[in-house]
Formats: sequence, C-alpha cells, structure tokens
Amino acid sequence: MKKEKDYIYEVQKEISLLGGILSLMGWDEKTHMPHNAVQERSQQMTILEKQIYDKLVSTRLNRALNKLKKRKQSNKDTLVINELSKQIKKIKKIPKEFIEEMTKATVMGGRTWEIAREKNKFRIFKPKLKALVELKQKEAKLLDPKKKPYDVLLDQFEEGMTSEKLTKTEVEKIKKSSTQFIRFMVEHIQRKRGRKVEKAKIRVKHGNRYGEVLLLGDIAFIIHDIDNEQKEISKANIKPDGSLATTEKSNLIELEKALSKVEFPPKVFIKEPIFEDLKRLFGKDVEVLVNF
Repeated sequence: MKKEKDYIYEVQKEISLLGGILSLMGWDEKTHMPHNAVQERSQQMTILEKQIYDKLVSTRLNRALNKLKKRKQSNKDTLVINELSKQIKKIKKIPKEFIEEMTKATVMGGRTWEIAREKNKFRIFKPKLKALVELKQKEAKLLDPKKKPYDVLLDQFEEGMTSEKLTKTEVEKIKKSSTQFIRFMVEHIQRKRGRKVEKAKIRVKHGNRYGEVLLLGDIAFIIHDIDNEQKEISKANIKPDGSLATTEKSNLIELEKALSKVEFPPKVFIKEPIFEDLKRLFGKDVEVLVNF
C-alpha cells in the first residue's frame, strides 16, 4: 500500500507544479509577453495541459487509487484520493483534442481581446468570443448533458453550487470579484501606456488621503481616494478654459474604456481654473503633488 500511496502523492505534486507553471505563463502572457509570441505560447500551454491529462488518465494512477479505496485511510489520504478521483472522473469525459482546442482558443482569444480593446473595436474580438462561448457550452454538455450549462460550469468554481442556490451574499461576492477584475484591467492599461498616462495625471493630497484627476482628451476622471479598495470615481467634461464642468458619478468600466481609446498628445497642459476645481472636489486643504 505504501508504494501506491507514495505514487499518488508524487502525481498530485507533479500536477500541482504543472498547474503553477501554467498560471505563471498566463500571467506572463498578460504582462510581458511580446505580441508575436502568442502562437508559440498557446503551443507551450497546450503541451502542459496534455501532460496533466495524461497523468490523470494513466492506468497506473487509476489502479493505485482503486487499490487504496479498498482499505481504510487517514483523513488526509482520503481527501487526496477523493480529489484525484473527482479530477479523473471529469477529465475522462473530455477528449484530449478538446483540451488542446480550448487552450489554444483561450490564449489566442486573450491576445485578440487586448488588440480590440486598444483599438476600441469590439468587432475584432467578437468572432473569438463567440468561439469561446461555444466551446464552454460544448464542455458543459460533455461533463453533464442533463444539467444547465451554467450550473455545470459554476460547479467548477463552487462545488455543489447552482444558479438556484445563489444567495444575496454570494451575488455580492461575484460583483466584488468582477470589480477586482476591472480594477486589474485599468491598472494593466495604465502600466502598459506608462509615461503617457502619468503625463495626463494630477495627483493630490487632501487630509490623509490621496486622489487623482486623469485628463483624457475632453473629459476628466476623478478618483477621490486611490487607496480605497472600493473606488469612488466621478467624471466631468473639460471646458475650453480648462475648468471642469459639473461632475457626475462614473465607474471603473467607463474609466477603462476611456483609457483604452484615448490618444495622448505629446504634451498635456493644465490651465488656472482647474486649481479652483481641485478645491471644490477635494476641499480647501488640497495639495498638488509634484514628482510623485
């Protein structure tokens, strides 16, 4: 029994390490990877996904698990055996070719989305999005043709959960997760466009808080407290004299769209009236930060 137990732990560790490599490659793809490397990256990630597949469906692993199930095990060993068994049950329903197709479509789709966002042309991404949705629907049918596709896919993230069981708290949790994703996208665009964004930004200190005003063409976005996780954002049109019109509530989605499509001029100028607007927005104690 020790031989089988050592083997399943060895496989579990290898699968975990391969998953970690995939996560690292996914992060690199979204932050540093050159645009023209996407095809090779999709091939690299496909190879790793197929290695995980082969390890899970191997005869040796299945025999070891079946043998261990016949004897009483410790709580820890039982958890590992059950988890591997679940992964195997799921993976056996999905053809290896489908995993290859899904991995390539996800990587290529991600790169196409970045191009579409930069050019503010959704039609570039639309075919890729349609293909990805169809693949996820196909995956749901392969896993459980009797259940709603949404419930099948939801179970992968929250085991046992269905659309009918979602509580108000869980809906709020989903909303929070989506907000965190949008915040990541905004920060990613700011990093990518680097100095251009910095030149269009006024950072201020008011009391113990810090705020920002981003001058994006003919509209300004105001972030009232940059350190607050739940960003309060407003926007205002920039008048010909450089002052700000009446502010109205905005959000991270609008800011992300504006950042993705704005064309930054070589130099950004601010006019005197905006300093009065800063007092109106942040209070009389507002201080403009220089070389932050």
